[in-house]
Amino acid sequence: HTIRLSDPYGNSNIYSFIIDKTAPTGKWLNYQGTQEINNNDAVNFDVKFTFDTTDATATLNGKAYTSGDKISQEGIYKIILTDFLGNVSNEYSITIDKTAPEGTLNTTTNFVSLNNQLYTNGNVTFTWTESGCKATLDGNEYSKNQIIRTEWPHVINLYDKAGNISTYTFTIDKTYANFENLLKEDEFDKE
Repeated sequence: HTIRLSDPYGNSNIYSFIIDKTAPTGKWLNYQGTQEINNNDAVNFDVKFTFDTTDATATLNGKAYTSGDKISQEGIYKIILTDFLGNVSNEYSITIDKTAPEGTLNTTTNFVSLNNQLYTNGNVTFTWTESGCKATLDGNEYSKNQIIRTEWPHVINLYDKAGNISTYTFTIDKTYANFENLLKEDEFDKE
């Protein structure tokens, strides 16, 4: 805006000013800058935050942060931007989680381990405690503690919100002769 102030003698001054009430903005990106990430997301890779507002400064978890600096350690990160007029942004948040989720296989009998493969002649369930995880059983959606009865080699994949995956493989074999042979092989391997 511009204001001209004049007196009756022809003297005048011009005053210019800017009214800016817009908060500065920025965005989360993967560190390579090829993928924009939604605010409040969880990821399992290195990130950076870039400023859309050139005159902004930022704090990352309360400490000074420079636009584009790499963030790689696991944790929850919060960025707040402030422009030179004092306008303050909303909080930008992201969680870096590079740790695979953990689940537990349970059976109505026992598991036998042979050549790094688990076998059982009972039914199996699978559970986990980390919130936000999803699982698949042989490529299909699996609900926590759903009973698995089918004789077959099975694969359970457990995914967390950040995209980390844990894989669990096992075989249900309820045929008596086959399972007894497995037990014998297991005992032989221990000798």
